[in-house]
Amino acid sequence: MWSKFLAVFRKELLQLKRDRRTIAMIIIQPAMMMILFGIAFGGEITHLPIVISNADSDNNLSWYVTQKFEESEVTDVVEYVNGFENARSLVENGKVKGAIHIPSTFAETLQESKAANIIVIVDGSLPQIAQIITAEAERISVELSEEFSERFAVTTSVGVTSESVRISTFKIQLYGTTKNIDAFAPGVMGLVVQMITTIFTAVSLVREKESGSIEMIIVSPIHKADFIVGKFVTYMLVALAVICNVLIVGIGFFGLSIRGSILDVFLISILFAIVCLGLGMLVSTVSKNQLQAVQATIIFFLPSILFSGFFFPIEAFPRNISWIPYLVPLTYYINGCRGIMTKGKSLGYIYTDLLALALFAILTLILSIQRFVKKLE
Repeated sequence: MWSKFLAVFRKELLQLKRDRRTIAMIIIQPAMMMILFGIAFGGEITHLPIVISNADSDNNLSWYVTQKFEESEVTDVVEYVNGFENARSLVENGKVKGAIHIPSTFAETLQESKAANIIVIVDGSLPQIAQIITAEAERISVELSEEFSERFAVTTSVGVTSESVRISTFKIQLYGTTKNIDAFAPGVMGLVVQMITTIFTAVSLVREKESGSIEMIIVSPIHKADFIVGKFVTYMLVALAVICNVLIVGIGFFGLSIRGSILDVFLISILFAIVCLGLGMLVSTVSKNQLQAVQATIIFFLPSILFSGFFFPIEAFPRNISWIPYLVPLTYYINGCRGIMTKGKSLGYIYTDLLALALFAILTLILSIQRFVKKLE
């Protein structure tokens, strides 16, 4: 019994020893996962870009309010704008994460009735970011209420308390209240499309290589271009089926809302699926067996989960690595889908995301087709 067991054990060890790629994955992959998770989840959300509209700029009290937001580590005041509508427009167009508007009667109201508001404008399609900016504005308001109470208590003969001098926030949440499923749906859709399309393409092509089907195709009258296009169209249909499945489940079971055009959602999803098909073909050219193909897709899958803004906002990443999300195609898909699904925007609004995905699609397809043709030769 023991001799048979040892024989199988030795055989597996020898097979593993000869498979250097698997050994490399055993060593590299756990370390890579720890590093990636540590980077992605090791930070706090700070330095969120906001603008300030100070309609009471002639009074020092309003400038004292703006100074508090400038000193905050949570927000970065990137610009001062004229008027409420300009501030609102920048948030609505996604240029900044939030805006603070100080009304023209702020100081007068504070000095006369001892109560005043500052208006906080946030993007409701990004619930976590909106909550953080609102909480910071409320913290600053409480702090200012106490400081102004002490100042007025010194300059007036009437007893003044922090309850009588009150600065409160009035929140305007653009695009309404977004449900959790609405906020997470674009990320879920992107991850499912990437995982199934990339793995299915890579494993299917490697399986044909293992079974010898590719060699039969090489000696057949079928042209290499016909073979590649036929494969591409087949996998594209698989990707479309995946997209339909996710949308049907999301709408039917979880009440997913799509404020924009569902056709636009399909168009950006198809563009992203082309990127994933290119990645799958590329993986198949560097994999000798199906196990290696699955392992290789994880290398692309992990950064997509961690750095695309799906689980954790990209604003939380340290500034020295804040460029990483922009190398991940899923980042642009999620951002574009959120614009359509939660904001009701058209393709013209997300043109930068579409251009980025188109560039990724061209690069991955050119590289993968070139390598795949070489394998066929």
